[in-house]
Amino acid sequence: MTLWMMIANRSHELLMRKQLLLLGVVFLSLVWLLFQKDTSMPILHLPPGRIIDTEFEGQTAFLVNTTGCRIPYMDPFDELIREYIEDADPPKCDKFSIGRLVKADYDSVYIDSDVLNNIISANSSIDPNQVKCHYNEFWRVEQPFRKDGQYSLSVDTKVRFSSENVEIKNRTVIVKEEFIKVSCEVKNEPIYTDYFAFPRSRRAKQKEKNSVSISLIGFDSVSRLNLHRQMPRTVAFLKEKIISVEMLGYNKVGDNTFPNMIPVLVGRTIEEIKKTCWQQENIFDDCPFIWKKYKESNFSTAYYEDASWMGLFNYQKYGFRKQPTDFYGQIFSLMAEKELGGDKRLNAHLCIGNRMVLNVLLENANKYIIRSKKALTWSMFWTSSMTHDFLNLPRLADLPFVEFMENLYNNEIFNSTVFIFMSDHGIRWGGIRSTYQGYMEERLPFLFISFPKWFGNTYQLATQNLKANRRRLTTHFDLHETLLDLIDLSNLQDEVIIERTNNLNHYARRGISLFLPVPENRTCEDAGITENWCTCYTSKSVSASEPLVKKAAEALVNYMNSLLKDHHECSELNVHEVLSARIEQLMSTVEDKDSILTKSTDYIVTIITEPGNGIFEATVRHRISSDEFTVINDVSRLNTYGDQSKCISHYLLKLYCFCL
Repeated sequence: MTLWMMIANRSHELLMRKQLLLLGVVFLSLVWLLFQKDTSMPILHLPPGRIIDTEFEGQTAFLVNTTGCRIPYMDPFDELIREYIEDADPPKCDKFSIGRLVKADYDSVYIDSDVLNNIISANSSIDPNQVKCHYNEFWRVEQPFRKDGQYSLSVDTKVRFSSENVEIKNRTVIVKEEFIKVSCEVKNEPIYTDYFAFPRSRRAKQKEKNSVSISLIGFDSVSRLNLHRQMPRTVAFLKEKIISVEMLGYNKVGDNTFPNMIPVLVGRTIEEIKKTCWQQENIFDDCPFIWKKYKESNFSTAYYEDASWMGLFNYQKYGFRKQPTDFYGQIFSLMAEKELGGDKRLNAHLCIGNRMVLNVLLENANKYIIRSKKALTWSMFWTSSMTHDFLNLPRLADLPFVEFMENLYNNEIFNSTVFIFMSDHGIRWGGIRSTYQGYMEERLPFLFISFPKWFGNTYQLATQNLKANRRRLTTHFDLHETLLDLIDLSNLQDEVIIERTNNLNHYARRGISLFLPVPENRTCEDAGITENWCTCYTSKSVSASEPLVKKAAEALVNYMNSLLKDHHECSELNVHEVLSARIEQLMSTVEDKDSILTKSTDYIVTIITEPGNGIFEATVRHRISSDEFTVINDVSRLNTYGDQSKCISHYLLKLYCFCL
């Protein structure tokens, strides 16, 4: 048995003992808590589960209900999709059984003394001085300019390592470069490797009074509803601990990540940049990215993705010749995952050595944002590792993300930062995608925009518009315009907003800043959403004598009778006449091949019941695959009931009851 194996086995044994001891302490603590009088716990510490959005209780028909667009409300835990919701196996990040021998903080690395002591305890013949660690700096190598524009796929992946080994002894070592590789040996036998980044702002303008940095954190392939399902702690933090506006009608504009994020970062479609700055589909250096405009205004900029091999600009694309932002994490992510990537599931590694890939990204985002606290910065951190391929893995990101935001909160970052938390689209495959709700979720990503309290007080009209727009049809094009507004906050002064609003009424725009009022009559066509991605509904009259309309009417009466079933003093209702019906359909006329068997149709039916001649109206959803009819919102009574329901006192049931 090699020395390394002996150390690993002994260290693993010691680690197991510590874990068992810790479990025992946790168990006793829980028992003690159960016997306390006050067993309530903060919402952020509740386990993932069903958290009902009370905003929609009792009126669950539509998230967006305007003349130009109607987007239906859907229950995150609808019965038809519960079978797809399950626990996810956590990543096995255990490449080195000794644990994480070397750790890092904001600008330095150090040896973890507890792990070092475990190694010594595992083999008494080892002297502490025989455990040697060092690091090597490495850099991204910029490729020479080519007049013919013919670059290779490796143009954005070249790296150079320093030949100098910087020793890490039993002390903290300050790191001056952005990227390092750490190596540790015992008697010249390798026992540990890790990669660390030290992002920092460069050439940035210092913050002044009433100025903000911009921080964008993105999750690949997470719908708004799946965020609420999988990351309830995160949603609670955004809604309860900081000021955030959730955009409920945020509709994707393309299929996958690339055609949805180009509108955010450039304000154009793929077809448009192919004609201008990406003509040979090689490199993206000439495209007018939003970060270039921030750099022109002396903001420091940062861009970092995990799962770099399938990154936004690198998957089947060439990326950048010149480093696009002041901090650019692509080469770090590539090298770390290439050498230390572990627990690969489908497309992405979930681990780098003994850390989750997501945690590495959040560590680096935390370093950049907090170290740049006093500077004006624009940053984007994008994760795909936990979310790209699996519906249920995002729940494992919930607690790490809340801890990340809590750290920002404790460092007062939210007092001077506009924080944008978003996704590109919902999950595009898997069992849930075969359902009607999955069809809709794919098209409805999430977007939260948070801002400091003083920001809302200073730019009142702009923030009022933002809050009103949460129930309007919005897109990635709108987010781009919003980012442009935040470069210079004078754009958001009340008098400027009034002037811009007046001008906005005279022409239609594909992208509208969310600080301006999005028109109430906006359609998918106005917003730049093609038919196959549109989630808006349109209605048209339909004959009241159609068989499906009659079934919808019967479903409505059955629903009311079900509410009255325990009140025997009320008559059983029947359909006397169908007065009118309208059919609500997706504005899209392009049939999605995955939703043919699951597409739904909504009927707005108005009926007269007997006895009593009550006139009622409701929306009834027909699920085509199961031929089920379900009332999806409150039933409205359109005529008075007088003394007909005097035998019952329930405020809602009085609408339906006809006393015997």
